[in-house]
Amino acid sequence: MALHTQALVSYVRCFASGRRKGLSPDIYKTVPKYLVLHTNIKSLRDKHVAHAVGEDEHCAILVGAKNDTSPARGIGVRYWFFAGGDDKHMKSFLKLAEFAQRYVTTEIQATGDELSKKLMGPRATWKKAQRAFYQSVSDEEVYGPTRRES
Repeated sequence: MALHTQALVSYVRCFASGRRKGLSPDIYKTVPKYLVLHTNIKSLRDKHVAHAVGEDEHCAILVGAKNDTSPARGIGVRYWFFAGGDDKHMKSFLKLAEFAQRYVTTEIQATGDELSKKLMGPRATWKKAQRAFYQSVSDEEVYGPTRRES
């Protein structure tokens, strides 16, 4: 629950467009209940974090004084908003994020396999290419912008 706001922001950022290619909500088309949950999660983020306004958001103006009849010494503002749902909501949010993670992992694997075959030959896989890369890095035989000149 303490990380709910950051989780909302991070999750919705995956679906944003702009400089990086975002995910499409279409990844949930095979699981309609996840599309509904995704829409609700995005709405929660939009209404209560990015553009806060709603019944779960509160703003209180505080007056600093010795007691309720004393003159004001200062004024403060306290904001707070609904920081998560019940256990069922949190479990559903986690399932949604795990589904998206599995989708992204599958896409990375497929794209990585394709790239590996183009760069390293028909028997190459993403997993083998990464293993070979990290071995090369540890041996300091990397070619590219990080290569040290002799």
